[in-house]
Amino acid sequence: TMLQTKRKHIETSYTPSIGMVTKHQIGLAIEEYNRLEREEKEHGRILVAQRASLAKWRNREIPLSFGHIVIEADYEDMKVTKTTKADLYISKLPGLAHDCGLTELSGQIREYCIANGRLLQAGGGNMHLPCRDRCPDTALRPIVLQGENPRMPRLIGEIEISHRGLHEILLYNAQLFASIPQLRATTFLKVCSRDAASRRFGALALLFRRLPGGVVCTDAVSCGTGPLHATVVRNLPPAIGGILRHLGIPPAVTMANPWPAALNPAITVPAGDLFYWRDDPATGAPVPIPGAPAAAADLHICLWSIIWMVNSHDPFS
Repeated sequence: TMLQTKRKHIETSYTPSIGMVTKHQIGLAIEEYNRLEREEKEHGRILVAQRASLAKWRNREIPLSFGHIVIEADYEDMKVTKTTKADLYISKLPGLAHDCGLTELSGQIREYCIANGRLLQAGGGNMHLPCRDRCPDTALRPIVLQGENPRMPRLIGEIEISHRGLHEILLYNAQLFASIPQLRATTFLKVCSRDAASRRFGALALLFRRLPGGVVCTDAVSCGTGPLHATVVRNLPPAIGGILRHLGIPPAVTMANPWPAALNPAITVPAGDLFYWRDDPATGAPVPIPGAPAAAADLHICLWSIIWMVNSHDPFS
């Protein structure tokens, strides 16, 4: 594929189509995705079709009658035309656990928007970025900014259950920041597989921010109903492992938050990132969007309420 030299691929007997994509081909790709899930193998995106018509895909001239499925496109033309060809990938097949966790995450972001003057809006939706189409789980954007693409967010939130490993998360995150100059922060909740005996699971929450020196992971939290596997912790990049916070294993899994406030059981996104407009051309200092509240609160994403919703579905798929 166009990006084959840049990606880690899984060797299987599954074969993507070339030049076109059909409902049958998407069904085969879904079967391959589910096979890897059943075997509890971390994997990247599943290639559905190579060099398919991007215009036909975007206009949905290619019939799609499946349920909730996230398909992304990669292509090489900086300027999209009717002849642009794209590689199409399944990036997610969200199940109830994912959707319930995402509902809680999106709800927290939406409540923040309402409480801070309704200048921001939360939601997903397809983003047409340079050389790639992406569909984030949720995003936060200014409602109105003259001359700016309304699809370009300041914050993107993703919930990754089982399949997407840290390597894939870091690659995906780097692509987002490289493609969206206005993007200031991303947060990922990586939910690991359940322990077969206890049915507990580890989880890792990450916050990345665009700082003057580049994109940096500024917070990492072990926040599952069970511990992160020792192999996961050992293989964390130093920049993440060095700041990892462990909230502790809850003695019981109930709706009540088991972690005291002193442990800071949240991911906190600074208001300055969320209300960012542009850099001042004279000083380089960040300028907030017009009308932004002078004393806007930071966004505190409660981790347990999301974990509780994810935990309510067993198995995850």
